[in-house]
Amino acid sequence: MTGRNYPGYRTDPQPQIHTLIHESWTPQSLQAMKFAVEEINANSDFLPNITLGIKLFDNCAAMRRAVEGTLWMLSGGSKSIPNYQWQEKTHLAGIIGDSGSTRSILMAQILGLYRYPQVSYFSTSPILSNRNQFPSFFRTIPSDEFQSRGLAQLVTHFAFNRICTTLY
Repeated sequence: MTGRNYPGYRTDPQPQIHTLIHESWTPQSLQAMKFAVEEINANSDFLPNITLGIKLFDNCAAMRRAVEGTLWMLSGGSKSIPNYQWQEKTHLAGIIGDSGSTRSILMAQILGLYRYPQVSYFSTSPILSNRNQFPSFFRTIPSDEFQSRGLAQLVTHFAFNRICTTLY
């Protein structure tokens, strides 16, 4: 899916969530995201007077496409023009993505300039924990540094003498 709006959303001036999708996203996960947004919009107790929308951009796991997608979303979805917002009807509430730390760092450097929140579900680089460098970056997964410390404590606690790791 490349930069398309889901039909059925109101076009009144309401925040939208934008996401850069990764090649590992399946049609089922995109459908689940659409369903979640529809459920939130259907219940006015969750976000009173706010309607969420979705725009998707497939970065094809390429750095250039991640930057292009970030600028595309900041510009309103037509052209990648920095510091230009042509779409008056919607307000960018935040961006979900990317799954890769390297691409997230690129995106966070751009989005941090404008203070747009970015939430990553799979970027684990400890560099992204630096609030001075990445003021609007958030993640739903612990950094590699935190996971490494936890693993070391686990090995020490149980006095393991062998460890097997699998890299993918």
